[in-house]
Amino acid sequence: MRLLYSPEVREYLELPDEPSRIVSLTPSVTEVIVELGLKDRLVGVSSWCKALAIVRSYEDLMKLPVAGSYSDIIPGVIRGTDLVIFSGGYQRSLVKSLKTLGVNYYVANLPKSVWGVGDMILQVSAALNKLNEGIELSRKYLRGLREITESLKVGGGARAYVELNLGELAVPGYFSHMIGGLELMGLETVNKKLLKPYAIGDEAEDLANSFSKEAELIIYEDRSIRPDVGKLRREVARKYCKGVDDVIILPALTLTDYGPKLPYNLLKVKELIELRELKH
Repeated sequence: MRLLYSPEVREYLELPDEPSRIVSLTPSVTEVIVELGLKDRLVGVSSWCKALAIVRSYEDLMKLPVAGSYSDIIPGVIRGTDLVIFSGGYQRSLVKSLKTLGVNYYVANLPKSVWGVGDMILQVSAALNKLNEGIELSRKYLRGLREITESLKVGGGARAYVELNLGELAVPGYFSHMIGGLELMGLETVNKKLLKPYAIGDEAEDLANSFSKEAELIIYEDRSIRPDVGKLRREVARKYCKGVDDVIILPALTLTDYGPKLPYNLLKVKELIELRELKH
């Protein structure tokens, strides 16, 4: 066994030297594990990781049992595993349940910027005792970010408002990998005026009404991995008094995923914005 520091919970956590039975409760963490070539060690994933499996074509993950969701765990799947990995933020509430079960766990940082994603990759790699492989995966991620920064500015000068459907309305802010990534790509967003990671509930509703009036382009990520794009574009356009061509619909985990594939996702958003610009 070894001790590894978790900046998210600010303490040293005891981990096995070579964990072979791993449960991931966060899609982005699962993405890191797969990209490190360790998917065969996974024995359980979260319900949202199943969505990631479809989006990323990680077919093998669909066979794994669900070990929990974003906010809870299934003890019968968790027991007997070597290591449970997940990210911080709201998911820190899982620590108490895992301590009760007596299983080893590691909590990686919830990134608040595109640069924080690289740090999360390194933390998960360290938890798996794959330091060199993690450094190489981080390098690959940073090369993807460089490709984004070297691309031409997107958006045609239009200001964009970004909204998420997480089961309830959520508005990402300046301290999120989403808005940071879009701004890095050259898109001007009104969301950066929100100087926090995100807003939900009544605050999000108020911001949605305000920000949408300042924006010429609405970027909306749905909670479905196969959204009805035409229907949603009409609904969002009607809600914010915009033209249908001023609304871009994204499937789940396009922006909310903060794994090593984030640069690839941002480039997909860039392509959709460029298609809109051609229509204008």
